[in-house]
Amino acid sequence: MNNSNCQVVRVLNYHQGDVIGVTYSPDGKWVTSVSKDRNLVLFELAINQLVKIPLNIYGSVGVVKFSPKG
Repeated sequence: MNNSNCQVVRVLNYHQGDVIGVTYSPDGKWVTSVSKDRNLVLFELAINQLVKIPLNIYGSVGVVKFSPKG
């Protein structure tokens, strides 16, 4: 969403399960999400580049964060 006028600027439909967590990188270049489908999606906003990373886990991930230094 664009904070100044609250309009949706892009919708990312890359998960097949409910999305549990979404985070923007501190520099605003990346957005990442995790979902119940046990995948982590890393998306580079400037070039529309997607990296989908399967998480080889048995439980679920509820939080995804970037380091403050990127």
